[in-house]
Amino acid sequence: MRPTGRVRNSESRLSLMNEFWLSSGDLLRIREKREDDGDAIGAMLERCGEKTYYYFHPYELGHESGLAVARDSEILCHLALNMADDVVGYVWLEQLNRDTPTLGICVVDDWQGRGVGRHLMQISIEVARSVEKTGVRLTVNQDNARGQALYQKVGFVRAREVDGRFPSYEMRLNF
Repeated sequence: MRPTGRVRNSESRLSLMNEFWLSSGDLLRIREKREDDGDAIGAMLERCGEKTYYYFHPYELGHESGLAVARDSEILCHLALNMADDVVGYVWLEQLNRDTPTLGICVVDDWQGRGVGRHLMQISIEVARSVEKTGVRLTVNQDNARGQALYQKVGFVRAREVDGRFPSYEMRLNF
């Protein structure tokens, strides 16, 4: 029987802290978010620039949304922390009751292009596989070439165009 509902860390078979050395020599630590991480997530979101904000639409980037992410027990969120324990990115899975949950990701501007997003996505993909999901999906703006390139490197393929305020693609990774 396939598990449904909220995925707990013990079900994900991940260690409490995953560490990766980036090619820049920086240590990246990834762990599951806690309810008291709201201020740290909010501070990360407030450091995001205009382009990141545009690509993140329709989600808000700000302190209040960081608090909301930390409190939301319906999503499974992992944080990327630098050596100073600042949150530099996060990834989440939501709609965990579906065979193909939705993945979302945000990396603060000055940490983009360093492998943070790839490591974060691999964690969420590993979690989804460990609880026997059939894949994951995400939505990306059509003009976000950098994001699409990352998603394709990880194995996502375009599934369909999404109509809306910003032309987007739904991308899927099937297991």
